[in-house]
Amino acid sequence: MPSPRLYPVSMRLEGRPCLVVGGGEVAVRKVRGLLAAGARVRVVSPAFPRRPAGLVWARRRFRAADVRGAALVFACTDDPATNRRVALACRARAIPVNVADAPDLCSFQVPSVVRRGPLLLSISTGGASPALARRLRSRVARLLAEGYAALAAEIGRLRRRALRELPDPATRRRLLQRLAGAGVLAQLERRGLPAARRTLARLWSEAVR
Repeated sequence: MPSPRLYPVSMRLEGRPCLVVGGGEVAVRKVRGLLAAGARVRVVSPAFPRRPAGLVWARRRFRAADVRGAALVFACTDDPATNRRVALACRARAIPVNVADAPDLCSFQVPSVVRRGPLLLSISTGGASPALARRLRSRVARLLAEGYAALAAEIGRLRRRALRELPDPATRRRLLQRLAGAGVLAQLERRGLPAARRTLARLWSEAVR
């Protein structure tokens, strides 16, 4: 069966309720990721090995009503029947759900990610091979210089400034394209972050003349 065609999206979960059903290592990884995104996380499981700060733990088996109000749900138990019940409960309420090791029950897949400050790169195989996605993530991480994070933050700062100070849409568009252009990246890769920042400053000066 071919992998599904997925639409990539990055969700804002800060302050939103998310549910993880299960208490194994997969559940622990999902909890860590959700907490890192600022979500309000609740776990439903008879056991859970570690309880990070901010986690709410319901020490019992899953009930269909547990999914009510959740922005996102992960089913990570070692019982396929329970995972299926979680998926069906979410489907009935149109709640996005990811079921470990059961791509056909998932309404979304979690990619492997490389984070560098505000820069986020995701790699997905559509559920075909999470192990391959993780291996590719490691390769991409080695290729991605740390300076890219600072560069992304600097371009973001200039973009916000352009939205405030440059009223002409065409001027803004040309500037933003140049800020992320090959010349800036070449400066970063060949001469380092200070040189890239000088190029950004020059491009800004040219745009506001």
